[in-house]
Amino acid sequence: MPDSNGKSSPAGEGLQARIAQSLADREAAYRLRYEVYVAEQGKPYPQADHVNRLLADALDDEAQIIVAESDGDTVGTLRNNWLSSPATYAEYADLLGVNHFGSIPLERIAISSRLVFHPSYRFGAGRARLFDFNYECGAEKDTKLCFMLCVPQLAPLFKRIGYREYAAPVGDPVVGCLHRLCLEFDDLAYLVRIRSPFVAVAERLGIEATDRPWLTTLLPETSTVHG
Repeated sequence: MPDSNGKSSPAGEGLQARIAQSLADREAAYRLRYEVYVAEQGKPYPQADHVNRLLADALDDEAQIIVAESDGDTVGTLRNNWLSSPATYAEYADLLGVNHFGSIPLERIAISSRLVFHPSYRFGAGRARLFDFNYECGAEKDTKLCFMLCVPQLAPLFKRIGYREYAAPVGDPVVGCLHRLCLEFDDLAYLVRIRSPFVAVAERLGIEATDRPWLTTLLPETSTVHG
């Protein structure tokens, strides 16, 4: 389980996932983002530092950044921000429709973003274990909801592990079409029903199930949303 010192957790296939602690850790994540989003995919991120081949923005200053490493090299990363931050709230509240989830405190609502993997590590146990570690990190902060914006080809993956699509996709000027999904951390009945890998993590962490009937209409079990 992650701790305040960024204790690592096995990520499968020889990978280790941990919370970035140093500037060097963070720059390794920014560099991987650049190589995937800008160099490989050709996305025109306005914040990209083409001289140093880094991709970062203002939300990184307050983000929890997770890195997955193999033999000392950063091969995967994602970041978490919580909606209690004014900057994060301003960036995402309207886009995510956070006002519909008003009974949950903002400090218990996160958004995961900037997920990238080196091409050699995009499939298999390494990717799966990074998601497990991210669930652990959210649980440590007593997170109740975690949002994710993802491209269409990744939406089925996130739905399989427990995220639910709750609104129509939106268009982003840089990335294109993005699906809006949300994970309810402690809806263990749903996670068990879909055989989410997070069930084993939740049991190991001793997470107690919570029933929020009012979320049923917001987070449908089977998405009926179409782009």
